[in-house]
Amino acid sequence: MLYNANTTYKINKRREENILFDENKYEIIGELGRGGTATVYLVRHKGLGVLRAIKVIPKNHRNTNSYFVEINILKNVSIQGIPLIYDVGEDKESYYIVEEYINGQDFLKYIEEGIRTKEDLADCICQICDIIISLHNLSPYPVVYNDIKPDNIVVRNGQVYIVDYGNCRICKKESKSPNDLFMASIENVTPEHFRGEAPDIRTDVYGIGMLIQDIYQRRRNLFKEDRDFLNNVIEGCLEKESINRIQSPIVIKKYFEHIVNSGNDDFNAKNIMKNNGIDIYVCGCRKYSGVTHFSVGFTKYLSEKNRKAVYIESSKDSGISQYFEEEQRKGFYTYEGCKLLPYYGDFILDSNQTFEGMRIYDRGVCKEGQKMDGKIIIMLVTDRKSYGEIEHNVFKENVKNEIIYVVNFSDIEGYRRFDRNTDKKAIFMPYFPNPFIQNKDTKIFYDKVYKTVLKVSEKRREL
Repeated sequence: MLYNANTTYKINKRREENILFDENKYEIIGELGRGGTATVYLVRHKGLGVLRAIKVIPKNHRNTNSYFVEINILKNVSIQGIPLIYDVGEDKESYYIVEEYINGQDFLKYIEEGIRTKEDLADCICQICDIIISLHNLSPYPVVYNDIKPDNIVVRNGQVYIVDYGNCRICKKESKSPNDLFMASIENVTPEHFRGEAPDIRTDVYGIGMLIQDIYQRRRNLFKEDRDFLNNVIEGCLEKESINRIQSPIVIKKYFEHIVNSGNDDFNAKNIMKNNGIDIYVCGCRKYSGVTHFSVGFTKYLSEKNRKAVYIESSKDSGISQYFEEEQRKGFYTYEGCKLLPYYGDFILDSNQTFEGMRIYDRGVCKEGQKMDGKIIIMLVTDRKSYGEIEHNVFKENVKNEIIYVVNFSDIEGYRRFDRNTDKKAIFMPYFPNPFIQNKDTKIFYDKVYKTVLKVSEKRREL
């Protein structure tokens, strides 16, 4: 049922006198929508001057049970995204439910019209999950919505509403009758419906999976980078056997919160860094692989984005110390807006844990036996041969972390050859002679690195 202000209202003159069970209270305006069980009309409360929706269920309909189900579920419910129920009544022909009028947009139109981002659509999925989770948590019995589909969803000013609760089922263990177990739209029938089994919360997981699949098919262009992720979630929701499905909308919401927040670097950075920040170890596969150049440039990039960051020289053998006289190295050294910490000795490094933000350690050449567990690792690769040696001798034995590979080749073709010949995902580092002077290509490159670091940090924080 669509509670949509853009609907063309149709007044059924023959039934107009019967539509209002209290004609002194309500004035009929027109028809909002018509479904398999009920017809919904837009009315105005004469005393208050506010709009309401009246659902009319004929008494001769085979599913009049939906009337009692809906009022029993909604009469004491106050959940964001569920229309309020104001009144009920009946006459010789029909039952009536007076509900909150949602002056919103049909969900399919919301998906397909206007400027939408993947974060917008992921947020809708999270809101739908919240509503369904609230139903599942009702007392004394969980409620299964049982009919999740676009026709039953309306969006108003970014807020998602789920309407039409006639097919809901209260999950009582003692329920045995098939009529008590399910009633759903034909396009939304689950495998357990066909088998005549009772629905449970995993029935709604199936419905959410169908909805996600519909969104993805209509807006593939928005989810190019998330294709594998979405396919995995959809498959997990649509397993034929409910025991093999994702077991709760709580899990689905958790997945899509990542997409909602992926477009908000500030959100991610604040949440990831709130526990003393992020430690990043930058290493090279060999000498002159560009570790210092990359690390200083990354610090500069973050500083220009107003992110807290410090470059930390981890060894006297490499890094920025060669550019400073001994007497210049006093505490943090600031240059071109970047905070730099030259090497003073290993005993000093522990004190850096109090620095909030991203701590970028220039580790120089990665040596066999070097322990780096617990850190985010960025490996600079310059050629296939040295990459293979490092991969075999060091990382497979000593590092269990996810590694971010940066390919510092002289040309893009070299990177493409590397990318074709390895299963490791890598980021191409463009040429820029001065790490403190960054052009458009450099900023795009560091933006990719930054977002990858945030994603890896978020994954590790959840483990």
